[in-house]
Amino acid sequence: MQERFADRVTLKWNIDSSALGGAIPALLLQPLLENAFKHGVERSRDAVRIEVEARRDGERLHIAIRNSGSVLGPERQEGVGLRNCRERLSVLYGDAAQLQLTQLPDAVEASVTLPWQEHRA
Repeated sequence: MQERFADRVTLKWNIDSSALGGAIPALLLQPLLENAFKHGVERSRDAVRIEVEARRDGERLHIAIRNSGSVLGPERQEGVGLRNCRERLSVLYGDAAQLQLTQLPDAVEASVTLPWQEHRA
């Protein structure tokens, strides 16, 4: 997607070294990034910025994907991608994980909070 929209998107990865050993469920971030492109880049003629951040805070792993260029509508209907992510988090972690979608002043943010687990190779 970054190649497809190279003239309209800037993708920035801000991964804190404390988060590098953390386990993330396979393909959890893919639909969130796809949403950033679909709702941010594809619907905008202006340049869009997508930022992916990850950090560890004690026994929690925090991941945020922010994109400029989109606004949450008043209906805020949840699509298949978000619903699937929420269901997977619930099955894997119960109430110990959260996925939130938030309208910020200049972007939309999908944030995931998970219990910290070391990645096993």
